[in-house]
This record gives sequence, C-alpha cells and structure tokens, in this order.
Amino acid sequence: MAARRCCVALLISSLILSSPGNAQILSKQIAGRISYGAVRDPFPGVTVSLQSPSGSTTAFSDSQGDYQFPSVADTQSVQVEAVGRPPQYGGVTALDAVYVLMAVVGLRQLTAEQMLACDANGSGTITAGDASLLLQYTVGLIDRLPVAEKCGSDWVFTPIADGLPAGASITLPSVGSAGCRHGAVSFPQFLESALQVNFDAIKLGDCVGDWRVSPPATATPTNTNTATPTPTATLSPTSTLSPTPTPSPTPTASPSRTSTSTWTPTNTATPSRTPTPTRTATSTATASPTLSPTATKTPTPTVTLTSTPTATATITSTPNCTGAALSSIDRPLLVAAHDDVPDSSGILRHGRAHILRVVPTGSGWGIFWLRDTTENTFDVRLTSTLYYAHLDFDRQITAGPMPLVDIHRHDREPLYLVTWRVDHFGLLINELMNTDLTAKITYQFYYDVAVDGTLSTRVGPIRTDLGFSGGIGDIVPYLDGYMVGIETVCQGSHQCSFAYKLADHATSRGSDLHVVEFDGTHSFAPHFAYDGGGLAVVSWKDALDSTGGVVSQYVPNPGSFISASKPIVPGKGSLNDNNPRIAWDGTHFAAVWREVQSQLSPGDSFWRMRMGIFGRTFSASTYVSDRFLEPTYAIDSSISHSLGFTTDLSAVPDGWVVGYAQGQASGEPKGVVQYLDPSGASQMVWPTFALDDYAYSARAHFTSDHSRVIGVAASHRVTNGVEVRFATLNLDCPP
Repeated sequence: MAARRCCVALLISSLILSSPGNAQILSKQIAGRISYGAVRDPFPGVTVSLQSPSGSTTAFSDSQGDYQFPSVADTQSVQVEAVGRPPQYGGVTALDAVYVLMAVVGLRQLTAEQMLACDANGSGTITAGDASLLLQYTVGLIDRLPVAEKCGSDWVFTPIADGLPAGASITLPSVGSAGCRHGAVSFPQFLESALQVNFDAIKLGDCVGDWRVSPPATATPTNTNTATPTPTATLSPTSTLSPTPTPSPTPTASPSRTSTSTWTPTNTATPSRTPTPTRTATSTATASPTLSPTATKTPTPTVTLTSTPTATATITSTPNCTGAALSSIDRPLLVAAHDDVPDSSGILRHGRAHILRVVPTGSGWGIFWLRDTTENTFDVRLTSTLYYAHLDFDRQITAGPMPLVDIHRHDREPLYLVTWRVDHFGLLINELMNTDLTAKITYQFYYDVAVDGTLSTRVGPIRTDLGFSGGIGDIVPYLDGYMVGIETVCQGSHQCSFAYKLADHATSRGSDLHVVEFDGTHSFAPHFAYDGGGLAVVSWKDALDSTGGVVSQYVPNPGSFISASKPIVPGKGSLNDNNPRIAWDGTHFAAVWREVQSQLSPGDSFWRMRMGIFGRTFSASTYVSDRFLEPTYAIDSSISHSLGFTTDLSAVPDGWVVGYAQGQASGEPKGVVQYLDPSGASQMVWPTFALDDYAYSARAHFTSDHSRVIGVAASHRVTNGVEVRFATLNLDCPP
C-alpha cells in the first residue's frame, strides 16, 4: 500500500541458568527492533507493551529502534503489542481527502490497510464525511482526528502472519461502533525455537503515505545530468581474421529434409556513440568484422555446419578492464530442427518457433521456445508445444531438445513465463480451458523443471481469472519463492496488471498487488528487477498526461505492499509503448521499451527503441537520463511479429546489454545485441540473426565468472522447416 509501514521484529531467545550436572530453562528474553518504511529506518519513541498473568510491562524503542524485555518467565502466556506515539511531522494532506473521495465514487480501490488509514471518524466505513474531516485537520480546524481519539494513538499496527509458529494467535486492528481494537500477537507459552513477529504500521489519516520518521530536511537539488564527461579513450574496433577454421559438429537431422538452402546471417560489430548534450565522444571505426556461418543442407540425413573464422572487435577502454576488452560472437550452434508437417489434407504447412527465452542457470543456459506446426495463428484452439534444451558453458547440449508440455493458445501470448531458482526452473503456463470462443477461460498452472528437463506434476490452477486475454507478464526469483506479474482483464473491459508472491514449488500464493492504480487507465506487461531491498516494477500505463507512459512502482521486502506509480520519463505520457523490460546494476535501474513516434496517424506506424535510467524507492522515482537506442524510427511492417517478446535487458559489470529486434527499411528485422555504458551511451552493436521467424532472446549470465557472457538464441526459417540456433557473445577482458 502507499501508506508507510513499520515492522516489529521480535527475537525470543532462551536464557539458560545452569548448575553442575544440570541445565534448566527458567526465563526467556524478548528483544526486537522497531523500524519504519521500505528502507527499514529505525523508529524511536514507540511503546511496546508485554502483558502476562504476572502483570504488564512496557519498553521503548531507542534511537536505533531497539528495545528489550530482559527476563520473562517461560511458563507464562504473553501478548505483545506496539503502540506508536511519535511526534507529528505531517503525513495528512488534502491528497488523502482526494483518495477518500475517489474511493467513494469508485475511481480508486483501497486495500484493507488503506481503509483503516482513511477512516477519519472511526466508523468502520469510508464516506465523504471522512474526506471532510481530513480537510479540516489539514487546515487546522480540528487538532486531532476522531479515529485517533478513539484509538488513543495516531497509529495502529497490523501483525504479519508469515513466520509465526503454530499456537500463535493474531488480533487484527479494527475501528467501528464497538470502538478501537489494536493489533497484537499472543502466545499460550513460549516456544523453544527462535521467533519473529512483524507488524505493519498504519498512520491514521495518512492514506497516501507522506509521513516521515523525521522532519523533512532542507536540501538543495542537484542536477546529476549537467556534468559533461569527456572520455579519454577512443573507441577503435579492429578486425582480426584467422585463416584456420574451427571444426564443425555434425548433428543428425531428419531424412525428410531433401532440399538445399543456405542461411547467411551477417554478424557485424558496429561501434557507436549516442550523441547527447552532456557527452562528448570520438569514435573511429577502422574495420567492420563480419562473421558469416553457413548452414548447408544436403539430400543425406545429416546437416553439416561450417563456419568462417571468428571475427574480433577491440574496444580500447572498458571500466572493468585494465586493458582492452575483447568482444566477439562465436559461431551459431544448431540446437533443434523442426520439420514442416502436412495437415489433414496432405498439404505441407509452414510451422514456426516463437516466444523464445534464454534463461541463465548455474551451469549454463536453458532455452525455451514454442513450436507450432501450422502458420494459422488465429485458431486459439490449436496447441503450441513448449520445448526445452540446456547448454553448458562450453556450449555443449546437456539436455534436450525435448517437448515439455502442450499449451492450448489463447489471445494473449506469450503463453508461458519461466525463471531459474537455485537448482530448478519455475515455469508458469497460461492454458485455454474451453473451446467456446465467445467466452474464453484461461487458467494458470505451475511446474518445476529440472536441468535435465524432468517435469514435475502440474500444480494449480494458480489463477482462474485470466479470461480471454491474460497472461503477459514476468516471473522472477524473490526471497524464498517467486514474484509473478500478470496482465488480465479487470473492471469489465479494462486491462490491468497484478503482482503476487508465489512460494517455491507453488506451495502457496500471496495476495494480489495492483501494479497500476484503478484510476481509469489500462496497464500492461509488468516486469521486475530486484535491488536487495525490494522489487522495482515497470509497466506501461496508457494515460496521455504526465502520469502515463512507462511507469515504475516499488515493492519493498517482504513483498506485501506496493507503492504508487511514477513515470520513468517525466511528462512523456503514453505513446503505445511496447513490452518494457527492467534491470538493476547495483546503482540504478534501467528500463527499455519500443515506443511509437506519435499518436497521430501516420506517425503511430513508426517505432523506435528507448531506454530510461532512473532511481526508485518506495516514495520516489528519480529521473537520470533517457535516450533512443536505434538511429531512426522503423515502420511497423519492417518489425512485424518482432514488435513483442523479442526484447531483453541485462546488467553487466560495466554497463548494460540490450537484445531487441531492430527494424530495417526493407526486409526482415535484425536481431541486435547492443552494449551500453552505465549512462546508457552505446558502445558496440552486433547484428546477430535475421529474424524471419520472429523469435529472439539475448541474456547476460548472472554468475561472477560468466557475468560478461551473453547467451543469444533465435529461430530461422529454412526451406522445409525452422531451426533454433544459439551463440554466445563474450565481453572479455584480456589476460
């Protein structure tokens, strides 16, 4: 929720009093820390009450937020309660009254915690009278809100059930005609194991979350974008061609392939700098290395791959290298070949491989893709088959390629979401459950996938509310499980995005967090990046005003509430932005998306990749910079199906790597890998594959030993089928 939070962490440990030959537990210590907000600021001056049959005692949080009860009999039942009485430093404004009025007329949906915060008169319901009281309090006509008088405090605390042992009893805070009830946690007796109890703090009257632990400090704004760095190094790619070709593997192909075709993707490393008003750079291209692997098909049952020598481009300065960084793309490896198959009338139909994902693992890369045996993409009753293969760091196929599961298609791809967690993949599929195309029903199910491709028993349905057009989103590892984002229909005809926690192996599911507020706008394609304290969420909000466009929100640990949305590029508004992606480099977040030139015809047919760099906390989004990654706009017909689901963004130790489909003036789009410095300035561009089958993925690895290695995969149409190929791009430092 937008309201500020507080946690109370209670650690119960045993005090052992020993005598020779005997040890007996006589008492226990209760200690903890009061903290507030997404960054867990110390929260001093809070009264903590401990009640037991022996009586009641209190403790106070100190300047570090710490308190303790040094000795409590372990045989007694106890109740722990926190009551906040910090000084008033604001937090209730006219905007809180606006939130109430929007909720009353149905323009805003409030959480249970917000309902408590906004209930200014303590009646148990939200009415226009609460908005009136908040305005009176804001201008000083009343000294205290009636709900605060009723509760004897400006705060109520909601206990969090996560982590509580069996036997613990939770009392939730409430207000109403019966009075005010504070939140508390009770234990019939102390348990031997360590115990942690968390509370969310709600400041009564603060619907938005403007309260601060201390008075706002006066600061002088600093524009971090006014500096004009002048690079001392010159970007000078050079080319080295070795006369000795590398021996080629000879995988077995199906005998049904009898025609001959040649595929020659051009892999040209192109040095580039994006000029900006605050940056001066010089680029000198001395050569343009070209890699042209050739796949030759013969009437025999084997396919022989031959490769021209590897080309090497040299960058003369990279932040993490003491010398020149070597950047090269190895020759593509054939992972899978799918033959076209005849339909029921015997006509050979062109199938496709699409929605391809490269997922780094602890030992290499997992590759997932969907295979259709027909070009008919409109009949949603037909199935797509999800395939999987795994390659190790030496690019040896260690599992697959193999089919995992058939998915009945619905209107909204990508049909599946997948991520890596510790020692297995977490896989969600979005499955059409009926054939009545006038009332489609889509459910979401979960699988564990082992590195060797072993599929667990299906779990679910996890969700049953995806309707006819749900499922676009993201899944990332988060704490002890996952955070999942999905896009689906809400409020009748709106398209909304939600985030929710999912336990590992899908053993439990958390409550929905609304990624974009219920304010009359649609929201699309939520994706996450983790900064250690929580998750930044990026999505597209279709508002033309300053609140719209590509926006971010923040979900602080432990993932039970979400901030309000903030535009990444202030004032940009919505320009039909497409499938944003987000990453965290340890200092800033970056987001990339494809954006239309304008909302006025014919401008809405021209697209261009854009990148924004920003800071994000629970309360604020700090704009750093933005720029376009492509030199010009491309008409949508030159991008075709590659408009969606071909974009990837990764942080590398000295910048960012973006993979996307770059439109061309004519012909099919190119699969591009672009290497950028920390500010987003382009350093090198590699066109890797021709995207004639509209499937492409490029992801940097997460392990420290391979964090500068990018796995790149694409599908390619050949005469009698499609092929899935994989290559790696190494941003290597020299010895």
